[in-house]
Amino acid sequence: LSTGCISQLLWDDSRHRLYMATNDGLYVFDRDRDSLHCLTRGINVRSILLTADKRTLWVGLDNGLVAYDPDHAAPIATLTVRAGLSHNTIFALAEDDYRSVWASTKHGISRITPSPAGYRCTAYKEADGLGGICFNPHATARLSDGTILMGALGSIVTIRPRPDVPATPHPVLSTFFTTLLID
Repeated sequence: LSTGCISQLLWDDSRHRLYMATNDGLYVFDRDRDSLHCLTRGINVRSILLTADKRTLWVGLDNGLVAYDPDHAAPIATLTVRAGLSHNTIFALAEDDYRSVWASTKHGISRITPSPAGYRCTAYKEADGLGGICFNPHATARLSDGTILMGALGSIVTIRPRPDVPATPHPVLSTFFTTLLID
């Protein structure tokens, strides 16, 4: 690796590959070939997500979101604010049960939905009730009921996706843990 700063690891068991998001690109270690190569070099990779069907590798950057075909290491799509993202800086990614990808960004949340023409982006910002929330890198969780949580400074945003219904993120304001007990 050209850097020691690895921000996220993602294991693809079906291909025996380890994806490494770094501040200098996206690296891929192929265990079967015992090889390491750089998929993208010279860019800060903030977040990565392999879809549940393992057909798309999403890469969140400082300047947009790129979808890759993991079998060919080729970009399928590049999305930016021009395509409808709420901001180009991507902090965290999560997939819902309906094949949409949710991205927390520097200024809001974006929903990326597959469409016949590629991908459709829906941006959720202050006007949608998010306020001036500043999201945190990698702060996301998907609950067993399909609810997606995205963490921000002083709050957690809940997203409850449903098919054919536009989901609107809802902030849970002023959430603070004073004690956390794990049994």
